[in-house]
Amino acid sequence: MLAAHYELAGETERAAEYALAAATKADEALAFDRAARLYRVALALKPEGDRARRAVAIRLADALANAGRGAEAAQWYLDAVPGAAAAESVELHRRAAQQLLTSGHVDEGVRVIRTVLATLGMRLPESSRAAVLSLLVGRARLALRGLRFRERDETRVPPRELLRIDACWSVAVGLGLVDMVRGADFQARHLLLALRAGEPYRVGRALALETGYSAIAGTRSRKRSARVGHAAAALAGRVGHPHAIGLAAMMAGIAAWTHGRWSEARRLLDGAEAQLRERCTGVAWEIDMAQMYGLASLFFLGEVVELSRRLPVLIKDAYGRGDLLALTNLRLGFFSHIAYLAADDPALAREELQAGLDGWSRQRFDFPHIWARGTQRDIALYSGEPLLAREPVVGRWRGLARILDRFTQAATILGLSSRARRRLGAAAEMAATPERDELLAGASAHAREMEREKTAWGTPLALLVHAGVAATRGDGGAALGMLARAESGLRTAEMALHLAAARRRRGELIGGVDGRGLVEESNAWMAGQGIRNPERMSVLLAPGAWSRS
Repeated sequence: MLAAHYELAGETERAAEYALAAATKADEALAFDRAARLYRVALALKPEGDRARRAVAIRLADALANAGRGAEAAQWYLDAVPGAAAAESVELHRRAAQQLLTSGHVDEGVRVIRTVLATLGMRLPESSRAAVLSLLVGRARLALRGLRFRERDETRVPPRELLRIDACWSVAVGLGLVDMVRGADFQARHLLLALRAGEPYRVGRALALETGYSAIAGTRSRKRSARVGHAAAALAGRVGHPHAIGLAAMMAGIAAWTHGRWSEARRLLDGAEAQLRERCTGVAWEIDMAQMYGLASLFFLGEVVELSRRLPVLIKDAYGRGDLLALTNLRLGFFSHIAYLAADDPALAREELQAGLDGWSRQRFDFPHIWARGTQRDIALYSGEPLLAREPVVGRWRGLARILDRFTQAATILGLSSRARRRLGAAAEMAATPERDELLAGASAHAREMEREKTAWGTPLALLVHAGVAATRGDGGAALGMLARAESGLRTAEMALHLAAARRRRGELIGGVDGRGLVEESNAWMAGQGIRNPERMSVLLAPGAWSRS
């Protein structure tokens, strides 16, 4: 109020002082959008030659970053570069790059981070093959070195060394949901540099991030991921840094999700989100990650009502903040399309998918495109649209698509399941022909690959495919046996929606009064989760020719 009155009285210098004071108080109260508005007022009131403008611009950028408005924050960090000393210039560029990358403005973010890395004697690998080789070297060095470190206070670490650690952190988080190969490469560098420096917060942050990256190998890295996660949580608790504590919990939740422990993942992710939101600033990316993996946990748990409740809130928030990364992932992946299909609205699911693709960069092939392909198959299966037997990635992206498709165990299983269901769904619409036999053989091959991963959640999904193949071939006895095993595994894995679909399919195979009872029981359960068309949802989750003539 004082700033407004002084401005109207023509006392712009005093008005600027009060606007800045008000912005500072809003910052302290965690009212970041209001703080940003007031910092803008203060900047507008200060004359162009005022040396304090740069400091206010940086505080405005920080407020925007805290509010989750990454693209706007990045622009103000870059605007504050002229006049900055060399080290501060690198740091401002790094902050801008991180905000651009984590808000989904990847092309511009990569351009800025390349400048930062070049200044610090590092560079992004130019090709996927080079990134894989660099990652393998980094992982080998980590395996030989171990996780030991000698603790040092931040003031005893050379500033350039701290900048190198922070730059690697920016790449590792900025590319984690986009170009996971380069992200993993820089996470290995990040952890090595942090351990060498020994600054406790940065070591804790690197260990927490390593928990998630280590978990991508699934069952093959479960012990290491758990060991690193425990080390990260213990160090964060000892240091008492809220961000390190929240990050360790969030990454433990992602690790639990990757390993198929859906209930544990949901609990950890919801708790981490609350911790980050209440005690930390500048954590929009971390909160987004907790929310998106939380949605995916709800899908596997079969809690479709809760998934459908959360999704529009998250989309509205991401849209309001201009967070392109969150918005794209919510439209293309993390099983958000299940909310629209549960409402029996495949047209809206298709519309949201296309909006996500239209808003995303076409200059690369990355994980959002992998998600989109699976979502497209699901919508087509649900809708009864014609399904292609093959849909290869063409051109220069083929090699990268192959790497990304198998880079994480969860992506491997989900991709195999998606392709197997596509083949099975296409075969179910055909008469007995050599083409149908080829489709069924392909679906069975995908299911066997899923079984070789030896996970508690992937194996029952593979059994659902095997059962669908047997039913489509007319072997009801074999299909019933496989369904029984699938139901047992799905129950153990707490995958209630898939379990309901399996029970419905068993009812269709059995027929008669008992079969009708199973179908009605499954329909009632799905209706309780807001699923309007249980039959089409079952076609999506367990395709095949099931009904007796």
